[in-house]
Amino acid sequence: MDTVDDLFDKVQNKKSFFAFVKALEKDFVNNQQEWENITIDQFLESSTAWAEDSDFDLKENTWKQFAGFLYSGKFYE
Repeated sequence: MDTVDDLFDKVQNKKSFFAFVKALEKDFVNNQQEWENITIDQFLESSTAWAEDSDFDLKENTWKQFAGFLYSGKFYE
C-alpha cells in the first residue's frame, strides 16, 4: 500500500491528486501525533507560510503544486 509520501510523489493529475488528499486525511486520523499542525487554523497558516517561503510559482504541475500546499500543512512551522 502506498504511503502519503508515495502518493505525493505520484501526483500529476486530478485522479492522483484526489488519491493523495484521501491518504492525507487518513494519515491525519491515524497518525495525528506525527502532525505539527492539528487545528484548521494552524494547518492553513502553516500551508500559507510554506507557500510564501517557497518557490510556489510554476515549478511543478498545478495538481502537484496544490498537493504540496496541503502536504506542507502537516509539518511546516
